[in-house]
Amino acid sequence: SSRIDRPEGNTRALRFGVVLDSQGGVLQHIIRPDSSARGTLPPPLRARIRDSIRAHGPALARLSRLRREGYRKIVAIPLPRDIAPSLLLLVTAVAPMERAPGTAGTERTHASLQALALDAEDFIRDILGPKFRDIAGAEDFILVCTDRATGRVILSTEPDSSQWTMPEQQRPLWMFPDHRVGIRMRGESAAELARARTTASIVLFSAVGLLLLAGAWLLFRGFQRELRLAAMRSDFVSNVSHELKTPLALIRMYAETLEMERIPDPEAQREYLRVIMRESDRLSRLINNILAFSRIESGRAHYHRERLDLGATVRAVLAIYRVHLEHEGFRLTVEEADALPMIDADAEAVAEALLNLLDNAMKYSGESREIIVRTGTSDTETTDRDVWVDVEDHGIGIPPDQQKLIFEKFYRVSAGLVHTAKGSGLGLTLVDHIMRAHGGRIDVRSTPGTGSCFRLCFTAAAPLPGD
Repeated sequence: SSRIDRPEGNTRALRFGVVLDSQGGVLQHIIRPDSSARGTLPPPLRARIRDSIRAHGPALARLSRLRREGYRKIVAIPLPRDIAPSLLLLVTAVAPMERAPGTAGTERTHASLQALALDAEDFIRDILGPKFRDIAGAEDFILVCTDRATGRVILSTEPDSSQWTMPEQQRPLWMFPDHRVGIRMRGESAAELARARTTASIVLFSAVGLLLLAGAWLLFRGFQRELRLAAMRSDFVSNVSHELKTPLALIRMYAETLEMERIPDPEAQREYLRVIMRESDRLSRLINNILAFSRIESGRAHYHRERLDLGATVRAVLAIYRVHLEHEGFRLTVEEADALPMIDADAEAVAEALLNLLDNAMKYSGESREIIVRTGTSDTETTDRDVWVDVEDHGIGIPPDQQKLIFEKFYRVSAGLVHTAKGSGLGLTLVDHIMRAHGGRIDVRSTPGTGSCFRLCFTAAAPLPGD
């Protein structure tokens, strides 16, 4: 017979073993895996194996040379497919043989060769299969081994390999040049995985870039804000110094004049005293604003809230401030609503907020000399309706882009006429803090050249029995 049939059993991958000379001739017996007996191959089959081995003469000669130099190497020689499908000879050189005793001297001959005939497919399935499954893992990778010539799947760690294609990247399988192995992530090809990772990297780098740009922008904005705040602090110190200096100088001058009795007219003396009182009040308000701001900045601002009649508080403030308004040539118009609901608030804080709005109305009225104060409630008939008080002037107004900035500390509107008015830039900051602390808010409506209206909105308190 010139064909070797596939054996059965655990050693089916091993077909036979031979010992060859360095030229490929068979020297020793054949070992069959299915029998303990030794024998020889049929002459036709033996001749075909010899021809296949001799076709690789240079490789065999190199094996002998390497063995004499102390190295070990294996060469795979494929046999014709008609002898046995996927049959492969694994040839290696063994120790040099000595001549038989009785000859003259003991001389070494060429190294002999030992060959094992393996069925590549059986070896891959039986021996490499468990190793493939261990490498692939339960869920991570898929390993597939195919016949290089036909593309037929020899081994796959994926149970249903019919629905799966080989990855683009493949490599020869060790000593089996006619077979190739490929690996890929489960559910994705190498190209898909590379694209997914490239996309993820682009998204990550883009996100990092955006974060860096956002950080740089926030840093720049913060730097700009600090510069603006530093400039406003400088203006604040200058304005406060001027605000303190002016009333103190007037008080000193009028007091010295009265002390020297240079004004004999009683009416003139009373006018001097009124100036001293007015400037003292102005000085007190400025100092109170600075102290209140200091308490707010340090977190020490506290309010004693109680049930308060907003209408009565407004009337009390106007009774004190009306004389000052009229002396400065202002006409005050009061429009009160009847029976305002009670609110929970600190009376002194509400009065302070209203005084700051009146003071601002005076400063920024320009040529106009009219101030309107209104009180009222919102139209919503609920227990949470607003109780409010308006302070309206017909002065220079506030540009729309600066109406939210006027409540920042030290900020003053940059419009031309505003700089002619004196102030510390803290009044509206204090009013905004007072309203927030009371759970209310301050609204502003303003048109440049027409005037401004500031509204203090409080939440009505729940009525008590008997109210």
